[in-house]
Amino acid sequence: MSNGGHGTTLEEISNSPSSMSFLISTGNLVYENKHYPIELGLLNFNILYPQTIYVNGNNIPRITDVNYANKDNINAGTIRSVAAALTPDKTKLLIYARLNGNNKVQYSIYNFNVIKDILKKYTKSTFQNNASLKAACEFSAFQEGENIILPNNNFQGITISNKTNNTYSIYIASGEGNNNKKLIVSKITCNVNAVNNSDKIKHASSRKVVLPVSITNPTGTPTGERLFELEGIHLIDNRLYIGTSRHGSSEVKDINYICYVPVF
Repeated sequence: MSNGGHGTTLEEISNSPSSMSFLISTGNLVYENKHYPIELGLLNFNILYPQTIYVNGNNIPRITDVNYANKDNINAGTIRSVAAALTPDKTKLLIYARLNGNNKVQYSIYNFNVIKDILKKYTKSTFQNNASLKAACEFSAFQEGENIILPNNNFQGITISNKTNNTYSIYIASGEGNNNKKLIVSKITCNVNAVNNSDKIKHASSRKVVLPVSITNPTGTPTGERLFELEGIHLIDNRLYIGTSRHGSSEVKDINYICYVPVF
């Protein structure tokens, strides 16, 4: 895929013997000194015809103006980056939009069937002044505070649970060994029935991810210690699956792992 910017989301929508569909997002307003719009997009691959896997990001169906992705359909400000995640039952879509220039995030939860229908029907749509999308927004709230919206000042992925007792659980992966950032997963709860913003969304807890010594230091020596960062997180069958990316000397950078921890 060309002209895709810095992607942060790859969610499988459908999978058949002949085709696959994915929800994607472009993550950063500026990546490698080039401006990219902040938007959600749809990738369709025909597996029977491999040449279709080469995609120009400018030509995929997309929904723009994520700064209007909230229940009031108002402009939240300039968005610096965006990520998205589907609930395990694939009925709801979480949109995480970090605002530019301050420590503030807009969280929104949508009926995904509406999002999906719009992406399949239109080449380009917008959240701004869109009655269908406004009606499809079940929840939106803002959260502020550097250590909350960016645990360890680092964002490495997001996932969301199905709704239980009017509450969703959101998990954010963070941590990067090269900068001495601990590998942690933070839990945030969203109460869809709450009225006040402070009650709508709360930081519940954080857990440190401890990788096995056989991975982090297989030689058992100080010079053998390996540094990792978390890369992506998905909630599957009551487990949080997390990618880990190896940092260090070039000959071992390709040693990466997928691990899981129980939900909390």
